[in-house]
Amino acid sequence: MSTEIPLNIMAEDENFDQEKFIGFYYSTDMHCPLADCDFGGRFSSKTKYSRHWEERHLSSVQKLECPIQYCRSRLRRRSNLKSHIKFVHGEKNDIRIEEIILKSKKVVEHSRNFINPGFFVFKGRTQKSVNSSTPTTSSSRVPKSTYAAVQASSAVVPSAMVISSVLTSTGDQDDNTV
Repeated sequence: MSTEIPLNIMAEDENFDQEKFIGFYYSTDMHCPLADCDFGGRFSSKTKYSRHWEERHLSSVQKLECPIQYCRSRLRRRSNLKSHIKFVHGEKNDIRIEEIILKSKKVVEHSRNFINPGFFVFKGRTQKSVNSSTPTTSSSRVPKSTYAAVQASSAVVPSAMVISSVLTSTGDQDDNTV
């Protein structure tokens, strides 16, 4: 349990000499905040969390199409396309690989692994919640009822901050609430 206390930096009558102690951080044991997500592991960095979010919780994803004739491969990341060209097509020359990558087209396709996140808050930063004197943390999970009725088109990569309007609407619901 963290012993850090959230600091309201917007208070007008506070002494701002404490600003040097303010720091936002991401816990190294973050997990996906969606109760329905089948990923049970933890994310050791914000980058890994963001990658998971983009691959699992966006309804459509942008991919790079391999430009080599008759190849139908579509890959999520440039580095994956580079490896694909090297190992599948046998290209060894790095300059030639870069030339091939420049010819690739970006395509948008529906994500096969899509899990509708609905509307929720990622609580990756420590910040005081609206209804509570305890800080929210990255270990908080969003109950199913909070996001069940929201359409897939509203899914966006969440920023790492708490949206107070959602905190007030979710209240103290239990994770198992349906």
